[in-house]
Amino acid sequence: MNGFTPMMTAASHGHAHLVRLLMEKGADPHHIDSEHNSALHLATINGSREVVQLLLEKGLDVQAKGTHGRTALHDAAGFGHVELIDMLLAKESDISALADNEITPLLLAAKAGHANAVEILLARGASVQEQGLIERMAGGCDVDEEKIHLVQAAKGGSARALKALFFGGATAQPPVTRMALKRALNAEVVWALMDIDPDNFRSAAEDALLALATDGNTPALTAVLATRVELSKERLASALKAAAKHNRADCVAALLDAGVADEKHEGLLEAVKNRHTTCLAEFLRRGIPDDQKVKALTVARETSQVEVMRMLVESGANPFAVDSKDVWGLIRRFQEQKMLAIA
Repeated sequence: MNGFTPMMTAASHGHAHLVRLLMEKGADPHHIDSEHNSALHLATINGSREVVQLLLEKGLDVQAKGTHGRTALHDAAGFGHVELIDMLLAKESDISALADNEITPLLLAAKAGHANAVEILLARGASVQEQGLIERMAGGCDVDEEKIHLVQAAKGGSARALKALFFGGATAQPPVTRMALKRALNAEVVWALMDIDPDNFRSAAEDALLALATDGNTPALTAVLATRVELSKERLASALKAAAKHNRADCVAALLDAGVADEKHEGLLEAVKNRHTTCLAEFLRRGIPDDQKVKALTVARETSQVEVMRMLVESGANPFAVDSKDVWGLIRRFQEQKMLAIA
């Protein structure tokens, strides 16, 4: 299947004794599969030092490209196999080799969050040069974020890798910090970005709020709010509205707990209009003015959202301010249908 030989299967599972035996019996160690992977690629992915050593001794080409144009060094970096990185570099594997889309081993290590791999590649001379890309970003041009080191480290969730890249020369200019913050996997990355680019963090955070709320990135959003950086009330309200619209209840809770005011009640109405009862519950739990409950109840009634109406009435919304007969009739029919479904 896919051009796999028994020796390649053994290599992919790290069975050094089988690899040795099969080669002694005449198996070709240079055979490649349908995606151009050699046994060296497969053994590297597995992290098998012994098999990789055997294959290197047989002279397998460390520059050969397999899946997605990756060399064995790409695979070692992407899977965080630090010892194999050293072994491959000792065999003069190209530390700046480009896979498909011009991805280097360092970028793969950053994206996967492997701080040890990032640090050893930097120590061995891997380049973080990306000035041309940063200039294009600053000029408003679209840039492939896969090629921006700090953004990839943010996605990988390793604050340590992010800082290693920064101190290794990766650029932390405003457009990079903004993009990295939008992609931050966790709170540690948010705090690391604040440490390395404090001057631009506030504007980057305001720009990232909407994306974090829309994507439901609660850990990063909560961390941004916890930094106590003064953020625009309008941006915060927009983030709350987006979280409610996209049914990100945890983000709604985080924003409300941080004291974000839904002054125009757009977040509440987004939850109602979109039937997002978990988000609505977060608003109700923290209290809503009576007039806004009535407004929400009106919207729910107009769209026959019975469960939403029930929640609002049970929270104290006055059905007589809307149309009590219509509201109670719909709720009653809804409850009867639930009872029939249970029976």
